[in-house]
Order: sequence, then structure tokens, then C-alpha cells
Amino acid sequence: MIRAHEEIVDFIADGTTPQTVAHFEPSQETKDRVADLVLAIMRRLL
Repeated sequence: MIRAHEEIVDFIADGTTPQTVAHFEPSQETKDRVADLVLAIMRRLL
């Protein structure tokens, strides 16, 4: 399982330009993981 911040750090470490930053899209795995974490936090708050 990849950590969301690792994907972002790898993206930046590979070298970026304003154009690549503007078009950056995390992987589906990262999107799903972040969604799961947000839902878990929201459930604890309710």
C-alpha cells in the first residue's frame, strides 16, 4: 500500500514544471486510500 504523501514526494523529486504540477493527478490507489481515511475520520466525529 502506498502512502499518499509518498506519491506526491516522488512526483516532486522527479522534477516538476508548472505544467506538470497543473496536470498532476494521483493514482486511483492513492485517491481511494485518502477517501477511506477521510471517511474514517468523519465517522469518528459523528
